[in-house]
Amino acid sequence: MTPTDNRILRQYGKKLSQPDICLMPSKDGDFQIASLRQAKCNKKAISIDAKCVRHWQRADLLEDHGGKLVLSGLGRAWLRRQQAVSDPFMAQHQLRVEENHSDVPMVRRNVSISPLAWLRAHANDKRLGIDDIEFDAGELFARDFHIGEYSCKQTMHWQQPVIFDGGARSDFGQAPVHVLDARRRLSEAMDCLGPGIGEIMLAICCYEQGLEACEKAFAIPRRSAKMILKLGLLRLTVFYGLQSAKAAAASFRMR
Repeated sequence: MTPTDNRILRQYGKKLSQPDICLMPSKDGDFQIASLRQAKCNKKAISIDAKCVRHWQRADLLEDHGGKLVLSGLGRAWLRRQQAVSDPFMAQHQLRVEENHSDVPMVRRNVSISPLAWLRAHANDKRLGIDDIEFDAGELFARDFHIGEYSCKQTMHWQQPVIFDGGARSDFGQAPVHVLDARRRLSEAMDCLGPGIGEIMLAICCYEQGLEACEKAFAIPRRSAKMILKLGLLRLTVFYGLQSAKAAAASFRMR
């Protein structure tokens, strides 16, 4: 594709990413952005040059749905990579959405397959996989991390009554109790993991960085991230009460 094709696709990418949006051929030979439920073109719709659309098709970024063109899986991955700020490769292979945890507004999580989910899917392969209890420990660790990321409100809480008692203390901007509990558990979990292992566990379980990328980022030997992850997950199973320290040690020796 030409730079112009790339620029136009980035410009209208957010619109085209919506599940009900497609490109429909118009009478003048170009394409218009329309709804899949729309029977014919709208005169006021956004028009896109047919040459650009054909270039997108040749690059497999679009797929035909009954004469109407929609973004393909490859096209959506291309857009995520183009719109990424920090790590384009991770953005291409992750799909992050905002979820609610109790009173915590909008915690961003990756809902595509994560490193832990991929490893659990290969549980039958002792060289690659992790078992369910290790996966659960990693998920609890990540959940405490994401809940603990809650940022206090910096504006007036209008639903909370204002009490003037003459004191200097104020609850302005204070995080909810369960957020503080998550931060405390995360801090204790990091102490349990120890320096070095804790940072690598954060990168894999919470920031969902791949094993090879983690090895490069921390300058550790190749294929060592898997062993460090195993050790960290076993420590977390004990920390979160999923199994005893004796059972965790026996599980590690069996591998």
